[in-house]
Amino acid sequence: MLAQLLCMSTALAGSAHHHPDDVAGSSVLFAGAAKAMGPAFAEVQSEIARLGRAADSLSRGTAMLGPRAPAGADAWSQDVRKQVSGQFVRLQRHVDLIQQDYGQVFGAAYEAALASVPGAASSTICKDRGLMHRGPPCQGINLSPAIAKEVDRDASLAHELDEISDLPWPAIGIEAQSLPVVPLTGASHWLQLDALAQRVAAQALETIDDDLTRTLDRIEDDLAPGTAPYVEAAQAAREVHDAALTELGTHLLQAVDAALDRGRGAPEVLGLCVNPTALGGCPGEDITAATLDWLQQDKRFLKALR
Repeated sequence: MLAQLLCMSTALAGSAHHHPDDVAGSSVLFAGAAKAMGPAFAEVQSEIARLGRAADSLSRGTAMLGPRAPAGADAWSQDVRKQVSGQFVRLQRHVDLIQQDYGQVFGAAYEAALASVPGAASSTICKDRGLMHRGPPCQGINLSPAIAKEVDRDASLAHELDEISDLPWPAIGIEAQSLPVVPLTGASHWLQLDALAQRVAAQALETIDDDLTRTLDRIEDDLAPGTAPYVEAAQAAREVHDAALTELGTHLLQAVDAALDRGRGAPEVLGLCVNPTALGGCPGEDITAATLDWLQQDKRFLKALR
């Protein structure tokens, strides 16, 4: 009987399998660390996205005003873009370092667990793990759950994971600054220009952006990124993009001017702001919501945009 048990044990060990990803996925400690870190990552990721949208809005609004843009708008737009890009890089670097640290502490716990779980060290690393994996079928016993339980018994692992989770995230934010209002009938109350375009000309904006994307894709296919010809071609494409936005902005403002001239329900004082509130807005009162509602009730205004 003992000989039969030994033979069975040897056979089972020879046909067992596991996969490191499944071990990590089954680990209670790693699942807890990921869950604990999730809200902090979501918060900084959301803030980066919010600032990115504001940077896009500032860039579009500045381009739509063209030569009428307030002094300093273009420089502020470029500065904001650089700040957001730099903070995104710092955030990505932090995430990469966390992943490296997790990999190191998991690797040490995983190797120790392989030596402790019977048959784990000699088991096959299974590559057939669902539709995305095309290796040979997994044979025998799946030892991943047992290895994960052994990983969770590592006395130092919980402390190491807590230390990684406690690492401070990069500070995300931009020191806001105000931009002057471009007056139409005055400057004390203002309409956010990009909000107007998004409300009444979203399809036109999408077409302009899609044209730029296609052009940049062709440039990247034809020219080596970073070379002088590539930079020149990309800059030319962006100038065409900005010119299209200026043309759209001119069309929109002609329709707004006409609506103001008609006067029915129009704001007594109205100017334009290209700076999103998230970046500091403009001095005066933001009446964007009320102005958009008024414009969308003007059939002649809407007809002028067709």
